Amino acid sequence: MSAAAMLPAARALKFGYANARAKAMKSLLLERPVLEQMIDAGSVREVIGILENTSYKQDLGEPSLKYSGADLIELALGRHFARNARKALGFTPKDAVGTIMSVLEKWDAHNVKTILLGKHLAHPDDEIVPLLVPAGDLTPDMLKRMREQRDVESLVSFLARTEYGEPLVQLLDDYKKTRNVQPLLNAIEMTFYSVLSQRISGTQPDEPAILELVKADIDAKNIMSALRGKRDRAPEEEVMRYFIDGGNISRREMKALAACSSVEEAVDKVKARYDLGVALERYKADGSLVHFESGLERRIVEKGMSTLRISILSPGAIVGYLYLKENEIGNIRKIVRGKEFGVPPEKLRESVIFVG
Repeated sequence: MSAAAMLPAARALKFGYANARAKAMKSLLLERPVLEQMIDAGSVREVIGILENTSYKQDLGEPSLKYSGADLIELALGRHFARNARKALGFTPKDAVGTIMSVLEKWDAHNVKTILLGKHLAHPDDEIVPLLVPAGDLTPDMLKRMREQRDVESLVSFLARTEYGEPLVQLLDDYKKTRNVQPLLNAIEMTFYSVLSQRISGTQPDEPAILELVKADIDAKNIMSALRGKRDRAPEEEVMRYFIDGGNISRREMKALAACSSVEEAVDKVKARYDLGVALERYKADGSLVHFESGLERRIVEKGMSTLRISILSPGAIVGYLYLKENEIGNIRKIVRGKEFGVPPEKLRESVIFVG
């Protein structure tokens, strides 16, 4: 066999194995009956009991010595996702590790935002730790050192040499004057998403499908920013401040979205790409934007399922699995918080995104 003929065969071998492993991990995702059990549970304690009969059991053990209730579940969810992400990286072919890590760095942004917000609110360390998901590039030691910073100002100074440093430093003077932390949190998210789509070339087999998944994620963020702005009657320029480049929705389209006079008009603007008609009817009934968030999340999960199914010679199946695992973590979090606040099961069921 010629060297040229051997290259596709070698790629098929290494990605065939990786994709088979990813699809095997997908088969271990919680099935609908388990999620239904949790939705119908009478308390957070009952939800913990259900999770102890699943693959989450090993992530609940040690933390239960210090944490309980919703905090215990939050900590277990972060550990569980990180453990499975590391497992996926372990069988990812070397030339695809960069793509997978680019997606996982979403959790670096999540962790930086969580710690920064914790410092702003002066929360003690044991309230911040359960909310962290150590699945990105930031090491546990780095996260610990970030948590040890005294306040927002010292944390921003500590982050100065990271990719989040420059945008945060630029906003620090305003924060000192206004004590408004939201622009800092937005800057962290925008920093991650603005470069994510550039890191995935889209030139390798199935990478265009991964790129579509990433772009749909960015679109969801932008649509929610627009809808939030329309609900709160924010001026156009303020809404535009929160838009992230890199999605399917162009800057021109985003400007038109920001100029809409109502939530209804904004929903109509994106209808060609994202049909949120059902969510709009529910919004009209109770005024909650959660319905739109769930609708957009459902679309991303569908794309994740599609990416996982069609991938053969690329990291697509691994990325698809990670998005589906993230959805599972999100579902459990919604259920637990719903139990805490007494949300009835039928309302919880509307927000949970079932896979399959």
